[in-house]
Amino acid sequence: MNRFDTRNIKNKAIKYLLVLLIIFSYYFILKKTNFLEIIKEEIKHKYNNSEINIEKIKTEIVYKSLNKIVDLTDINISKSISLNNNNLVYIYNTHDTEKYALPFTSDYSIIPDVTLVSKMLKEYLKSYNIDSYIESSKIKDYLKKNKLKYSDSYEASRYYLEKNLNNNYELILDIHRDSLRRKYTLYEKDNKKYARILFIIGASNKNYKKNKEIAENLNSRLNNKYKGMSRGVTIREDATYNQDLNSKIILVKIGGIDNTLEELNNTIEVFSKVISDYIKEI
Repeated sequence: MNRFDTRNIKNKAIKYLLVLLIIFSYYFILKKTNFLEIIKEEIKHKYNNSEINIEKIKTEIVYKSLNKIVDLTDINISKSISLNNNNLVYIYNTHDTEKYALPFTSDYSIIPDVTLVSKMLKEYLKSYNIDSYIESSKIKDYLKKNKLKYSDSYEASRYYLEKNLNNNYELILDIHRDSLRRKYTLYEKDNKKYARILFIIGASNKNYKKNKEIAENLNSRLNNKYKGMSRGVTIREDATYNQDLNSKIILVKIGGIDNTLEELNNTIEVFSKVISDYIKEI
């Protein structure tokens, strides 16, 4: 009597299973590829672009989060901004990597920083017919090229300032973010939240008195309308902050590490009006 050969059946079963697995895998990969292509086509159609541009999508997310206050074409951080003779305000960021709180946009790798605040200020000033120039050169590029450390950032911003300060600017702002926590940098009025502002002047420079006069003027104007939004004018006796280059250079800390885009936006809206009034009255 012949024994039933189970090994042959097992081998055949394994072969059939392998064939089915290959067919299924191929089908799945094909379907997944088609699915991804459909998504890509939908994105292309939505953004009216022949190529998927993730940076453009990120920009639009930030734009929408600001309730379209900032110009969409102006919010691209890497964009170069042309210099012309009509600019009244020069805006730059010595510490251009200082970041704020991470809102929902962090899911899209969008991190709000001081360069974004500069763009917001530029756009608001534009609404008051005040033209401005933003220094778009990156501080880290200069530091890397010259083998310098982060602590040498003021040397880098000085280099860019000396290149571009041939215009007769009415105001020059070095915008920073404070390292203080939310309880010190949050301001509220009429159920609306803002990021507080601090003006800083380096006393160790020849333009100290004029720098201080401008800072105190802006501080008074701001607190007259929104008492307490400005934290005042701080004098640093052993510092210059490049203010020796021009009597109109003011270091401004806007908000702190916990402030949100909405709070920053609310503050810039108010601060831009203060700057506009100041420039139109001097």
